[in-house]
Order: sequence, then C-alpha cells, then structure tokens
Amino acid sequence: MNQANVWTFQALVSHKLRTPLTIVTGYMAILADDLPASLDAGMATCFKTAHDSVKRLQDEVLDILRYIDAPETQASGPGWCDLGEIPDIVTEINASLGIESLDVSSKGQDLGDACVPISRRAMELMLWEILENAKKFHPVGSPAVEIRISDTPDGVRLQVSDDGLTLSPDQLARMWVPYYQAERGFSGQVPGIGLGLSMVATLVWRVGGTCHAYGREQGPGVVVEIVLPAGGGKEPPNPSG
Repeated sequence: MNQANVWTFQALVSHKLRTPLTIVTGYMAILADDLPASLDAGMATCFKTAHDSVKRLQDEVLDILRYIDAPETQASGPGWCDLGEIPDIVTEINASLGIESLDVSSKGQDLGDACVPISRRAMELMLWEILENAKKFHPVGSPAVEIRISDTPDGVRLQVSDDGLTLSPDQLARMWVPYYQAERGFSGQVPGIGLGLSMVATLVWRVGGTCHAYGREQGPGVVVEIVLPAGGGKEPPNPSG
C-alpha cells in the first residue's frame, strides 16, 4: 500500500469511526441522565455497563486517531512554539486534569526569548499525554509533578518528573513502542491502549529531537525527558522541507 493510499484509508477510518461513536455516546449520556423510574435494577446495571463500555471504546478509538493524526498536528498552524507559552499551556491542561502539585521552572533558559520547531498544538498534545499518564498511573492518583526547562548543547531540554511508579529498565525502554502498556501481564484493564507516548515520540522525532525516560533519583517515579532543537527567537526551518 503506497503512502497516498495509507492517507486515504486513515482519513476514511477517522470519519467512519469518529462520527457514529460521537453520536452513540452522546445519546447514551442523555439517556443515562434520565433513566425511566420503571427500569429495574438489573436493566439499569446493564445500561450503565453498556454506557461505560461505549465511552471507553470512544476514548480508545480517539487515542488511535490522535496517533494517526500526529504528523498532521505538527504541520497545522505555525511550526514553532515559544518556550514562554509552556507555563500557560500547562495551566490550561491542568484545569482539566486537576493535578494538585505541579510546578514549572527553567534553568539557564529565558522562556520569553526562544522557541522550538514544533507547533503549539503539538506541544499541548505532548504535555497532555505525559501529564495525564503521571496522574493515571500514580498509585493514589495524586502525583507531585515537576517540569524543568533547560539549555543543552543540542537545544532545549524538557524534563517532566513524577513520584509515581518505579519502572524496570525494560519497561522504560519499551514505553515509546506503540500499544505497549507497563502492566504485569496484559489484562486489558489499564485505561488507554498505549499510544500516547508513541505519539509524543513521533512528534519529537519528526523535528529531529530525542526522548528518553528513566527512574527518578530522589525516590519512586519516572522522568520523561524531551530534547528539541532550539529555534532562537526566530521561526525555525521547516523540518520537512
């Protein structure tokens, strides 16, 4: 299958799956808010199970579509993100996630005078996935997260650390692989399908950056590190051009 056919197939699948799932989950949510009083307990339980399963299916399909759309996400809008926008992006994301302990700081890097060759939308998606994982996989769902931005010889480093699970070297190495989930034996019960960090890697590698993950030195938890080429204060070159 050549690339043109791949893009056509992906666009078709995106439309065919996204629209009906949105309609079904929308109507089921309306029904869930106004179930008939005559519905017996058994039927109410069946409906709730069906509603939860459809919502989970929608979330997992949307994960796949975001992964497929990742290259287009980077291509949409201005092809760079000012580092000074990162604190605002994190604040906007956390309005939905509700992480109580979340700190952003920089070292040796003037956030108002540099940019990286990745769109703001792509930066939003990357930080959303990393922060959502920090909360989703924290033992009690309440991580302490630190985001550090610093200079490197290769550009700009973003480090996102949490105090959640401690992963083995094998798990840390494989967390960028599509559909991989760090659980003991695949139960199918971990939320998502393991595409979030793969999407992050796709966006980073596409602009010539690197990504790594390692254990936190101060205790349990993981540090996700992304290094992106610096664009100075000017628009960076188009990585695909």
